[in-house]
Amino acid sequence: MIMTVIRRILSFFNLSVDEKEIYRNEINLENTRRTLYLSLIAIPVSLIHIVLFGLKFNLASGIEKEWVVAIILSHMVIFFTTTICSILIYFFSYRTRKNNIISKVCTTAVLFLLLFMGAILASFDQYITSAITPYLNTTIIVGLIFLIRPLYSTIYYLTTYLIFYFALAQTQLNQEILISNQVNGLSITAIGLCLSYILWRSNLTRIKQSKQILLQNKALYDSNAEKDKFFSIIAHDLKSPFNSIIGFSNLLVEQVKNKEYEGIEKYAVIVQQSSHRAMDLLMNLMEWSQSQTGRMEFNPE
Repeated sequence: MIMTVIRRILSFFNLSVDEKEIYRNEINLENTRRTLYLSLIAIPVSLIHIVLFGLKFNLASGIEKEWVVAIILSHMVIFFTTTICSILIYFFSYRTRKNNIISKVCTTAVLFLLLFMGAILASFDQYITSAITPYLNTTIIVGLIFLIRPLYSTIYYLTTYLIFYFALAQTQLNQEILISNQVNGLSITAIGLCLSYILWRSNLTRIKQSKQILLQNKALYDSNAEKDKFFSIIAHDLKSPFNSIIGFSNLLVEQVKNKEYEGIEKYAVIVQQSSHRAMDLLMNLMEWSQSQTGRMEFNPE
């Protein structure tokens, strides 16, 4: 029983050969595209935070000023990192010759940066508030946007939670609030993981079904093309004996009308032979049809 559960867990984290191919060829490309779009959103959002908190810099004092400086520096890191990654992705995925390694590195950098900065920003917020909204936002956003393998997703989220757990202890001095936020952070991490698992599996299943449908459509197209070719050959092969039958039967009719009986037997033999050839061809066609529909009886002796 225990071994069965362990095998199922391992199979959930491992990928089959087909799934690895889908991950390399399709999911990585989709993650790269989503990273570019997300970076283009994160750049102006971070810039707005830098400007707004920069305006508060001279008005703040004491612990609030430290909080403002921390927020500005954090968003500067997000701004410059996402800007560099979006430029690299754009040039190495869309403009010049593709470089999958650079695209993967940039995607991973942006993904982990969001989780990491969510934990750091939440810890900085403890200077003036007990909210952990940045950690909640980044955890949910990453789970909803990126298609992450369950093994990698588990590593990313647990690592981020450890960072969140220890960083929070450095800024939140109230032990009751600290414990509450750490427990809430664990719940948020679990929710993000579940979202990541669900979206990964649903998208992987959808891609596999789409590939299966494409393969079935191709097989159906090939089958129809083969049948069209076969019937064209059959029609061509039937044309010759039926031409003979029609031609010599017309001669027989004319000779009988004119009471010229010389050569009738010869023409009748030709008609008979052509009819047999046409019948043999039709029987072969019937047998082929039975074999294609699975109705042919197989009696080995």
